[in-house]
Amino acid sequence: MTTQTSKIILTILALTFVMIACKNTPVINLASSNHGEAIMKAQCLSCHGMDMIASQRLGKSGWTKEVEKMMRWGAEVKDSDKEPLIDFLAVNFLSRAFTKEPPPPATVPDAKVVVHGKTIFETKCLTCHGEDLVKQQHLSKVGWTKEVEKMMRWGVEISDAEKASLVEYLANNFNPSAKK
Repeated sequence: MTTQTSKIILTILALTFVMIACKNTPVINLASSNHGEAIMKAQCLSCHGMDMIASQRLGKSGWTKEVEKMMRWGAEVKDSDKEPLIDFLAVNFLSRAFTKEPPPPATVPDAKVVVHGKTIFETKCLTCHGEDLVKQQHLSKVGWTKEVEKMMRWGVEISDAEKASLVEYLANNFNPSAKK
């Protein structure tokens, strides 16, 4: 085999590996003139990395909730900039399906489930988040299920059994409408 042939084969192999690696990467159409992109760069990227934004993969309603949550937490997005930002995020960071139902209930939240959920919360959640952030969520059991699943997609190692206990704990302790 000649040196030229070897170079061609190596180039083809390299391009093949790049194409395989890019296969699961979300398609991002970042037109530099896009007002939504400018808002994202100025507001979102000042706190978050692009990888965090790309990993969200929400639909328009999900991005609306996320942007409104960030605005409540201090993101300085003008009301007139909210829709262009949401539209940009929804088009460029495509939707991923969420679970529509909470995990099967742990019958009545017995003490063991709650204690187990609290332990998981303290060891897995509080390592990155303060309890005040969790208290601000005001989520139902379905909402906590989605939030825990999102964290699992981002790399938190939680088994299905741990997920059920954690959701039960969060829904019973950080849901303003839960009966105490």
